[in-house]
Formats: sequence, structure tokens, C-alpha cells
Amino acid sequence: EQHLKPWNVAAGALIVTEAGGQVTGMDGTPFEPAAAHLVATNGLVHDAMIDVIRGFRAERAGRRTD
Repeated sequence: EQHLKPWNVAAGALIVTEAGGQVTGMDGTPFEPAAAHLVATNGLVHDAMIDVIRGFRAERAGRRTD
């Protein structure tokens, strides 16, 4: 999800982490409720998901013709 408010994600992040999942910023930084971009996974695929996002962003940045 993108562009969420802290009150939209705080309870959900707690549920995910208590269930063994992981919540971070889209760049893998620690969870910050006020962050605009988050990734929440079951924890097992979290690193792979962050890698996919990084690759997508790098590819997208390479296509820019500013």
C-alpha cells in the first residue's frame, strides 16, 4: 500500500509483527508509522520482496529521460 496515514497502519503493523511477519519501509528501513510507503509480508519473503522493489526502482530510474 502507498500513501497511508499512521492511524491506518499502526494496528495492522502490530498484528503482522505479532503473527511473525515483518513490516518495513519500501527500502527496507525500520517500520515508521508516518512513512508514506510500507511493505508488509509474512516475514519469509520479506527480503526477496524488498529486492524486487529495489530492482524495479533501479530499472525505472534507468528509463528516465530527464
